[in-house]
Amino acid sequence: LDAIVKAMNTFSSQSISKEGVAAFSLLLTQVPHVMRSTRDVWVPPVYRLLLNKAFPVAADNAEAFFVRALSIIVPPPSSLSRRTKEDLQKFLIKDMNDIWAQPDKIFSRERVLSAWGYYVVLIGPSLLFKQVVNDMLKIVR
Repeated sequence: LDAIVKAMNTFSSQSISKEGVAAFSLLLTQVPHVMRSTRDVWVPPVYRLLLNKAFPVAADNAEAFFVRALSIIVPPPSSLSRRTKEDLQKFLIKDMNDIWAQPDKIFSRERVLSAWGYYVVLIGPSLLFKQVVNDMLKIVR
């Protein structure tokens, strides 16, 4: 698990990202209890792919993976919520705004709304941070 996460965080490649999501999917079916206890480690590399315009195939795989993994991810631990909130503030809200302003065939507004939904679930208890919520709500205005 650590090797997959390190590869996804270190090497910026569509094939590594795609294979990383595939490996997480396999682990999810084989050892769901391990994946649940380590979700704060493997979820961030996957949610970062949701809006990655450089890797559209990996983004599609990440979205399909989230559909399958949601029951393992929810409720998110507080460490995952904090990390998601920080990533939203650093770059994900900007990415959502950019795609919303100039959608294309692959990265449409529907993809932004879908990713937005996953991010809201992941920040869970951090919804109390009103600035993050306000910034997210501005995207769809």
